[in-house]
Amino acid sequence: MLYSNEQSIPEKELAVSAKRIFDVVISSFFLLLFSPLLACIACLVWLDSFGPIIFKQKRVGRHKMPFIIFKFKTMQDGGDKRVTKFGKVLRRTHLDELPQLWNVVRGEMSLVGPRPLILEHVAEIEAELSDYNARFVVLPGMTGFVQIAGRMETLRGGINEALLLDLAYIKDHNFFLDIIIIAKTVLAVFKLQGI
Repeated sequence: MLYSNEQSIPEKELAVSAKRIFDVVISSFFLLLFSPLLACIACLVWLDSFGPIIFKQKRVGRHKMPFIIFKFKTMQDGGDKRVTKFGKVLRRTHLDELPQLWNVVRGEMSLVGPRPLILEHVAEIEAELSDYNARFVVLPGMTGFVQIAGRMETLRGGINEALLLDLAYIKDHNFFLDIIIIAKTVLAVFKLQGI
């Protein structure tokens, strides 16, 4: 096994509770702080492509429970799969991810954790890596080790390398590590780096 958790049950429950409080407080604060920006983005998305403003997709969460992830729409409606003009800006700046703060408030995601995957991808990866189930013991996150390590560079190293980063986070995560990952993510976004 690549992963083992040596924390006792009470320690794990306390850590999960503290992380949940942190997630709700910080994501609620950012939703309030960014509300003018969110409204502005919503208007621009609507003007750029019409139709629904929010893109919804089923992802796999903690304990493999499916949930609907929210993002600002960046592609055309219907059969046209092209990215819209404003969608390119949203993807480049990662602002299309901001609605996931609502997923965090709802308890479906955390600010930091392994990124949630599409159901079909999970089945494919599980067939290749037997230890992949270990990443589902925590809530998926808006950002994580894989993102600050440079998502594309890490994934070029193979699924196993990304899994090892996810499992390292699950084993060692704590409040200060979450703060560091969030800070590095914000810095990467401002620098327009690929996270």
